Amino acid sequence: MSAAAVVLTLWLVPVSAYAVAPEDVIDTSPLVEELPDEAWDYMPEISPLSGDMEKALGKILENARDKLAEETASVVRTGGILLIISVIVSLADALDTGGKAPRYILLCGVAATASASFSDFDSFLLRGETALFQLSEYSKVVMPMLATVSAAAGAPGSAAARYAAATVFMDFLLSLTRTVIFPGICAYAAAAAADAAVGNHVLRTAKKLIFRGITMLLAGISLAFTTWVSLSGVTAESADAVTVRMTRSALTAALPVVGKILSDAAGALVSAAGVLRSSIGFFGMTAVLCICAGPFISLGVRYVVYKLAAVVCQCVSDPAISALVEDVGSCFAMMLGAIGTGALMVFVSVFSMIRMVIP
Repeated sequence: MSAAAVVLTLWLVPVSAYAVAPEDVIDTSPLVEELPDEAWDYMPEISPLSGDMEKALGKILENARDKLAEETASVVRTGGILLIISVIVSLADALDTGGKAPRYILLCGVAATASASFSDFDSFLLRGETALFQLSEYSKVVMPMLATVSAAAGAPGSAAARYAAATVFMDFLLSLTRTVIFPGICAYAAAAAADAAVGNHVLRTAKKLIFRGITMLLAGISLAFTTWVSLSGVTAESADAVTVRMTRSALTAALPVVGKILSDAAGALVSAAGVLRSSIGFFGMTAVLCICAGPFISLGVRYVVYKLAAVVCQCVSDPAISALVEDVGSCFAMMLGAIGTGALMVFVSVFSMIRMVIP
């Protein structure tokens, strides 16, 4: 090889290439700029390029504790109202010694229970849909960055496969939630109220079918997503490994001296990309946790309170009222399941990117 070619190569690949800083690989500012406002209530003081996992989780738990106390105080009042309604219905039924108005008493109790339980039901459905939308939009910020740095580290096929899986499934889940899951939850709530009022076997069966259908649908989406990510990732990683080995062999054989220089520069880039991939992944998972924290706390507290209230109501009132209260708790559980499925898909996508084997 001529001396001129060596000098030209050294000029094209400067010394700075051997010390690539992670922030020089990609701009990470969109990770902060695109984070929803609600998530900042829980977000610790970390950046996409640095952060202490233990301190970050501790800060999230500290912020979540305050929100939990606030939500619990709010929901306990509703639980108390439901208990008062149950006691009033029980007393009215006991005072009706002639048995002239037992059905009307129950209908009034069911109407009061439904009114207290479903007063802010629409707002929680909207909040759940908003949380899923925010997860979908933020995943479209995190995943392209992880795919870029993973491609720079030598795994373009694996990164593209995981990014495609996350995007397709998140869009599908969001669309399914808007058109099937949340309308199904509303139908379940309506069937529960009607069943409590009239005690119809058909309504009870419809209620069970809706609940099982929604839970099986969410479980099926999670299973299909995990399977697709696993299989496509393994196939793509094998293809990336073959491509990298062939490229290195060809470069070394064709340009022995230049190939060594380029290999060292590429190694520095891969090292920087690996550091950046871990930092972005940690920040992304923390952000997803903060996006879901508010809806999870609100819905989770309501689920627990309504289930406990149903147990107490069963001891003091008609079983129809306690069944309605328990069914309202099941509605919140299905909302939690939908948001949890979305969060699981983003977590699995980000974690698979971080743990991806670089050839």
